[in-house]
Order: sequence, then structure tokens, then C-alpha cells
Amino acid sequence: MEDFHYLIKWMRSKGFKLDKFPITAYEFDDTGRGIMATEDIDAGSRVLEVPENIILLWVLLFLIAIS
Repeated sequence: MEDFHYLIKWMRSKGFKLDKFPITAYEFDDTGRGIMATEDIDAGSRVLEVPENIILLWVLLFLIAIS
């Protein structure tokens, strides 16, 4: 759980917008560690907004990895 709180702190420091954040870290039997909603989330609600620079970094790292 400590890692989860560190992740949230890091996300906020990088500009992630966490308007409504009803989630928790969870260990799934079939897929391992992940994030699970702790309450119903209305369709169309923004839960998480990822900054554009973070998305571009992920795309760049992916392109480097496959080349």
C-alpha cells in the first residue's frame, strides 16, 4: 500500500489531475497488481487526466523499445 501512496504523490507532482479518485491498489489473482475502483463511477466522469508530456514520453519510450 505504501507504493500506491507514493505513486499518487508522484502523479500529482507531475501534473496528473485526480478530480475524483475512488480507487485503491489491489492484487488481482489473474493479472497481479493493479488499481480497482472502490465505488461506482458514472459514465463520462473524468477520474484521471494524464499530462500530454507524460503521454509523449511513453510513446517515445515505446518507439525506442521497438526499434
